[in-house]
Amino acid sequence: LAAFPGWPLRNLLAAIAYVRYVDLIQKDLKNAKFVCYRSGSVPSVIMHLAWEASGIISTDAVGWERVKGSLSPAFIDLRGSLDPLKLMDFSAELNLRLIRWRLVPSINLQRFSNLKCLILGAGTLGCNVARSLLGWGVKNFTFVDNARISYSNVVRQSLFSFDDAANGGKLKAVTAAEGLRKINPLINAEGVCLKIPMPGHSVSKQEEKEVEGIVKRLEDLVKRHDVTFLLLDSREARWLPTLITTYQCKLAISVALGFDCFVVIRHGVSDDETSEEQSQSDLNTILGSQLGCYFCSDVTAPGNSSVDRTMDQQCTASTFFISFCHTNSSSLRECLLTKS
Repeated sequence: LAAFPGWPLRNLLAAIAYVRYVDLIQKDLKNAKFVCYRSGSVPSVIMHLAWEASGIISTDAVGWERVKGSLSPAFIDLRGSLDPLKLMDFSAELNLRLIRWRLVPSINLQRFSNLKCLILGAGTLGCNVARSLLGWGVKNFTFVDNARISYSNVVRQSLFSFDDAANGGKLKAVTAAEGLRKINPLINAEGVCLKIPMPGHSVSKQEEKEVEGIVKRLEDLVKRHDVTFLLLDSREARWLPTLITTYQCKLAISVALGFDCFVVIRHGVSDDETSEEQSQSDLNTILGSQLGCYFCSDVTAPGNSSVDRTMDQQCTASTFFISFCHTNSSSLRECLLTKS
């Protein structure tokens, strides 16, 4: 009520009178004036309190509960209603719960939350796939890329802005991770600047040790993650990660774009696909060991695809609109849902 202070103020004044009772008696202070200041349109309240010198001030207070025989304050955690991060986390989880309730009752949402995704390529494909995974509740991302952001990237790659391309451009992998954290500060996202060795691209003797170190680091990254997304520009850039994911028994999803089409391929073997009996018990589940990789249908070995090719044939500059289709396609979601 506008004309009365709240109960916490009443308890506070009673506590002051009780604690300072002796001082008040000695000073012959029998009344006091208190101002309850309120900002805004609510008027402030002036209170006059008086007490008798021989009076006994009660220790009873409002808002305390008796716990195990003694009075103690009652606490209520309001972070779920007031903390913006908590509100966002709850709202995003509510969306997924509605999907599970109405569409996929068997989906395991906790698996998405715990999933560790390695995204090779932080360009048009990498940015849009990461945004799609974020909507599915994935909270652990690692981007791998060695390029810098250019002005042509900003309009096509959803995690970058104009300022990211200024002064030579920021690193794509690091900036993509920062962009995801701006959308959802509760996730874990990091960027790794790494150039993936590719067949058909020559390596000098001085670079051999460096390339060996890169291969070991890439192998360690694949080993530490549950799913690897091959979202690189060129065909040959996918070759080494494909071998490593198969060797490490990790699930891999390769996405490639054409001018008017796209392909999403799931391959690799996950840790829980170990027995032949599992494939026989569930006819709807195809084990990763029975799926072909990105290169299984090729009749030629991977080589340098950037030779004698125009810019639109080398990257996603002219096909970026297709990337929005494949990230929301049922094919990509099915690749993850089959492992839920």
